Amino acid sequence: MKNLLLIIVLASAFGCSPRFTDYEAKISETDLPENCKGIIELLESDWKKRKGRKCHYYNGIEVKIVNRYKDCLIGMEVEQIKMIFGEPDLDDSGNFYYNFHKTCPKKLTSGKQLKIVLSDDKVTTVEWSGFLTSY
Repeated sequence: MKNLLLIIVLASAFGCSPRFTDYEAKISETDLPENCKGIIELLESDWKKRKGRKCHYYNGIEVKIVNRYKDCLIGMEVEQIKMIFGEPDLDDSGNFYYNFHKTCPKKLTSGKQLKIVLSDDKVTTVEWSGFLTSY
């Protein structure tokens, strides 16, 4: 019994699993184009942001977003993208990057990315990358 209590105390103190927050929609799916149907449901089930870090839990969601919703996202304005995905983990030269990793370490040097390319404050393309740019 004593050992079980010690394990529970240590587990809570060191956090056995990373602390990821669930997705909270800031836009209704009815406010999105018809070809975006299902994106909010996907994000509610698979989009997990690491508390206090510029990283999301890697579960392949970036590939699903590109494969299923690229056409729906192209042409959207910056504010709509932020309402759907939240603030980007990196805003670099007019491109938004959302980073993905299984554990989201403090110094993120590898992983996956969802890249949203912008021009004149509108989405021109959406792609995913198997490599993360260090920053």
